[in-house]
Amino acid sequence: MGLSVDTVSSSAVNLTWKSPSELYSATHARYYIITYQRTGWRYVCNASGDVKIFQKNTTDTTFVLQSLEPSAIYRVHVRANIISKYSTFNDSTTSEVIVETSATSE
Repeated sequence: MGLSVDTVSSSAVNLTWKSPSELYSATHARYYIITYQRTGWRYVCNASGDVKIFQKNTTDTTFVLQSLEPSAIYRVHVRANIISKYSTFNDSTTSEVIVETSATSE
């Protein structure tokens, strides 16, 4: 799906990706499932991540993740819930990026 990230501030990033209908003509995404988890801190060695996994849903191919911790590292996945001619399913090909937030507010 070609997931890309743009920094909005030290606590927010803008995610964008391509719709599966742009890649596969017989499919249509009903919605997208965004999951993210803090995996550590930028300037601390051997820092543990967060056991909490957060989930957001959207029907758009762009989404602003807000309320992120400054100077943190996050693993972000986007998966499509797809309608095809024959069934509804979650796309087995997810897009993943590692996001590093900045240290100060912008």
